[in-house]
Amino acid sequence: MPYPLTLSAREDFAVDINLTATGDITWFGHSPIYQHFSLLMRYEGTVIHQGQSTLVKGLCTWENWQTVSLYLPVNKLIPRRFKLGADFFTYQVINLDQDTQLLLGYVAFLDRPIATVAYLRTVDGGSQRLDADVRFQVLTAQVEPAIAPDGSAMTLPQTFRWTITDGKGERLFEINATVDTPMLYGLAAGYVGAYHWEGTRNGLPLTGRGYVEYIDQRD
Repeated sequence: MPYPLTLSAREDFAVDINLTATGDITWFGHSPIYQHFSLLMRYEGTVIHQGQSTLVKGLCTWENWQTVSLYLPVNKLIPRRFKLGADFFTYQVINLDQDTQLLLGYVAFLDRPIATVAYLRTVDGGSQRLDADVRFQVLTAQVEPAIAPDGSAMTLPQTFRWTITDGKGERLFEINATVDTPMLYGLAAGYVGAYHWEGTRNGLPLTGRGYVEYIDQRD
C-alpha cells in the first residue's frame, strides 16, 4: 500500500509523493541497545516549482534507527573514556538503475576506520553485503568551511572516491564523485547533499547521481 508523504508545501515549491515498500530490508545493526535498518522503497509523485509541475518516480530508501542513551539514566555528562569514539561519518545512497541500489558507509576515529560497508540490493532480489575491500577517500575539500548554526566550522568534501575490490583483486566498483549541490545542515551535527559521479561496475563505465550524509569532527 502506498504511503503518502508531503515533503514541502510553500508558496512557490511543493513536493507530494507516494512511497511503496518493495519488501527488501537491510539491517546495519540489531542489538538490545541499537537498531538500524533501511527499507528499499519506490517513490512516485509530483514536484511543483514556480507553477511548473514535474512528475517524478524511482527508487529511494527509508531509514530507521533507535538507540539507548547513556545520558538519560544519570542526567549528567558521561566521562570521555566511556564514550564510543567516532569523529568521522558518511553514509551514501546510489541508484544504479531502476531496480538496483548501492548503500555505502564509512565511520572512523582518529583516521582509523571503525566500519566500512557496502550493500548491493535489488527489487525482488534481496540485499547483499559485499564481501570486499571497501575504501573511501576524500580527494579535495570545498574552499570555505561550512558554518553551523552554533558557529562551529566543518570541512566538507568537493570530490571523493569509493573503490570496492573483491578478494581476487578485481574491481567491483569505482566511484569518482563531485558534490554539485549546497550541503545542508541538519543531520545530527553534519550535512546532507548530492553529487554527480563517474566510474565503473565490473569494468563497465557507469555514471549517475548520489546522496551523501557527512559529518567530519576531526578539525
